[in-house]
Amino acid sequence: MAGKQYIMGIMVVAICLFFGCQKEQVFPQSTNNTLLSISLAYSKDPLKIYPPIANDQVKGELQFKIPPLQNASFSLMRVNIVVPTSAIIVPAFKGNTDLSKPYRFSVIAENGDKKDYLIVVYN
Repeated sequence: MAGKQYIMGIMVVAICLFFGCQKEQVFPQSTNNTLLSISLAYSKDPLKIYPPIANDQVKGELQFKIPPLQNASFSLMRVNIVVPTSAIIVPAFKGNTDLSKPYRFSVIAENGDKKDYLIVVYN
């Protein structure tokens, strides 16, 4: 009986060592800091979406030509933006954004690589 317990104890220790000592799998961090999509809308008319007319990913400049809307201005715009799930936007777009003058933001990849973008809006 004592021999059986001894063998069981050795088997438990062997299993713990085998499964407990496996190397941790490390995955490389994403370097993706590109914009997947971006569009704008007046806060007073959020269902009318405007895509960029020029999108220079190399320079990071996004140009939007948006027709004027009565009783609305570029100071209260909605930014609809999609970036990779592992990236963040700095500063984050929360609610309405003042785009009455060129607006700079960055997309930062999981590994810390940063890409700067400039939004320019005009009529």
